[in-house]
Amino acid sequence: MVQKYNKLPVTESFFVTSIIGFLVSVIYTYSGWIDLSFGFAFSLVFLMMFIASLIAMAPSDKELESYK
Repeated sequence: MVQKYNKLPVTESFFVTSIIGFLVSVIYTYSGWIDLSFGFAFSLVFLMMFIASLIAMAPSDKELESYK
């Protein structure tokens, strides 16, 4: 059974922070400024933030029903 959940909107700054954080952590890891394990952990956290912001941008079921 599929469970329904309420999505909360996130701010644009959350979205931008996730993109910039992911890019900075990848660049710093590639250049050797931070260790590979820390770089992977930071990249994973910022990637999850980015996925959460994409999910929050999708329309909810109530919004989809209002278009019908």
